[in-house]
Amino acid sequence: MTRKKVLFLCTGNYYRSRFAEIVLNHFSTLSNSEWRALSRGLKANNPANVGKISPHTLVELNKLNIPIPYLLDIPRKVSQKEFEGADKIIALKEEEHKPIIEKNFEKWAKKVEYWDIDDVDVESPKKVMPGLYLKIVGLANELGIHSGDLTAILRQTVAVGVR
Repeated sequence: MTRKKVLFLCTGNYYRSRFAEIVLNHFSTLSNSEWRALSRGLKANNPANVGKISPHTLVELNKLNIPIPYLLDIPRKVSQKEFEGADKIIALKEEEHKPIIEKNFEKWAKKVEYWDIDDVDVESPKKVMPGLYLKIVGLANELGIHSGDLTAILRQTVAVGVR
């Protein structure tokens, strides 16, 4: 099976993009889809980030009963090669990420789909994560990835706080 790739971009590759990558890959694995997700940051090495992944991301994945990959990679900065290898590119916050992409990856700027998902310094994870989860479910459906039965999705949506 030829793999297709979604590249999720955020600033530090620590919180939002990691959640999106893990959730979409979970759906892809369950449905034996050809799609896989990869996440990267537009900036590297924020010393304020402790560990390989945000504790907020881990909490939300646990609420959803989505397994955390055993071998988590450290946050990584996106490369030109990763842009080239992506079939779909999503930056998680247009206002935050578009200027960086236009400056550093001008060739790819028009191929990026922008979402409106705030970082933790702007909005609390309690408010952000339900919307991000629903965007990922919508993306999974758009890509033909079976993201679970409707009852399970509704249960998971309630688990992350969507009302």
